Amino acid sequence: MQFASVGSSAEQLGVIAHRLRARRLGLGASERTDWSDMAVICRSRSEALRVSRALAAHQVPTGIAAGGIVLREHQIVRELVRLLQHALGLVPLSGDDVLSLAGGVIGGLDPVAIRRLRGALLMQERRDARAEQREPGAIEGLVLEAVAHPGDTPVIDSSGGRALRRIGLLTAAASRAHEAGGTPRETLWALWEGTRLADRWQAEALDGRGVRADEAHRSLDAVMGLFFVLQRHEEQDSEQPIGELLDDLLLSAVPEDSLAQRSERVAVTVTTPQGAIGREFSVVAVLGVQDGAWPNLRARGSLLGTAALERWLRGAEAIPPSRKDTMHDELRLFVHSCARARDELLVVAVSDDEQHPSPFFGLGRAHLREELPSSRLTLRGAVAEMRRRLALDPGDDEALRSIAALARESVPGARPSEWYGVLPPSTTAPLFDLDDPERSVPVSPSQLERAETCPLDWAIASLGGGSGNLQASLGTLVHHALETAQQADAEAMLDAVKAEWGKLPFDAEWESQRAERLARAMTESLAAYLRSFEASERSLLGRETAFSIPIDRAVLRGTADRLEATQRADGALEITVLDLKTGRTPPFRRHFCRF
Repeated sequence: MQFASVGSSAEQLGVIAHRLRARRLGLGASERTDWSDMAVICRSRSEALRVSRALAAHQVPTGIAAGGIVLREHQIVRELVRLLQHALGLVPLSGDDVLSLAGGVIGGLDPVAIRRLRGALLMQERRDARAEQREPGAIEGLVLEAVAHPGDTPVIDSSGGRALRRIGLLTAAASRAHEAGGTPRETLWALWEGTRLADRWQAEALDGRGVRADEAHRSLDAVMGLFFVLQRHEEQDSEQPIGELLDDLLLSAVPEDSLAQRSERVAVTVTTPQGAIGREFSVVAVLGVQDGAWPNLRARGSLLGTAALERWLRGAEAIPPSRKDTMHDELRLFVHSCARARDELLVVAVSDDEQHPSPFFGLGRAHLREELPSSRLTLRGAVAEMRRRLALDPGDDEALRSIAALARESVPGARPSEWYGVLPPSTTAPLFDLDDPERSVPVSPSQLERAETCPLDWAIASLGGGSGNLQASLGTLVHHALETAQQADAEAMLDAVKAEWGKLPFDAEWESQRAERLARAMTESLAAYLRSFEASERSLLGRETAFSIPIDRAVLRGTADRLEATQRADGALEITVLDLKTGRTPPFRRHFCRF
């Protein structure tokens, strides 16, 4: 029996993974223990899910035994249900739904591919609109059209275009199955068969290791659970409409009580105290013994009065449980969890600035241990340990011989050629060869301050490593509205901004509403300025005017938002350069004093 306090959640998982793998390998003068004879007990189901995935990353095979499967927690289930709703004619897909599917499990695209897909579709649409002399369509309509008419070839010859065509073929096959009189379960089968994920996940689950195999097992279990939900709905001839059933699946956080066959494999059981009732294991690790979490003394059953009803049914007074009763229940769960261990018990709590061990952890103070090992007992972990030792002591012969042996066996990360910073740079040539007397260096005025503040940040952004944001994208639209404005009309400029609204990357509807209010305030301020300009004696020289000024071997290039001229009393012409600022933070007054 050992109680240990660690400094972080990551170290906590490292300690547990090290102990479980050590027992599996038979280290520490102990016999080898099967994975199935080990368990990790967490206080809540959500914590059990998190711990299960994290242990899989440490190459500890895990299986959840905490009351069934919550279907909505699995992305593949959410995507299949959304496609099924569309195929059954319940809720048609929107443009955002299609892009979400393309970037999900079924589409298989990453965020960069999604961004490239959006850009390629918009570029092609603008070319077509220019040729047909019409206004270009929004991105939502373009992706919906690509899915509605998949055709023989992708609308864009790229991974994104092929993903859209694949989704279109899926929806078409499912719609045909439904129109032919197929049940919702048969329609779901048409969708699942079209994804072609079954064979790949089966191979990963049976042959793979680590996180990938663990996720494949969970995903296949979740899909089976979804099929059995629809099968039960058909066999019981339920009066509940299928639309309501699918909505409930996406909203319910209650584990499914399904008769579906779960995948059986040798794995460490990750469960809750309730899930461990009636079971014993050789090695048990207990987590979650944190202040405020275990014991959890918050009132329970106060809304429906379930605890009071239970007391009344037993012949006692119908009153809610007291704090003392709740503490007794929590202690009983903790003792029950610890009693699941036959040979070895490990209780690990986190002690840092935000988390502290609970009073229950103090019950094991006689068995407290310090500095338990948390390194990974894997080949990659061994490589990391040997490299760390060599970095601290280059003369460590044992570490040198060990990493050389690992490299001969082609263990990933052991060969020096794979180490970061060891290989020479691909090129040492300058960005601009100043040895060429005819070569000049282009300089952007808007980037001068950024280069002075952080040269590295400027270099990364200039070479294409920067990322845009919503504020910058909105500013681009406002600049365009000012450039094309024919009069001081705030509504007209706002309409010009909203015409390109679909290009802005909103993550939620409230962000769109907030950005619209901000755009309205900006266009109203611009309209007020234009009215004051029209009432003055200034004249407009140009909008979005490009300039290029050679300064020694540098060329200052940029674009002025507006150039205005004023005729002074002495006959001279005074030029005013306007730079429209749309960022969150207005420039400081001291910045203007430089000019």
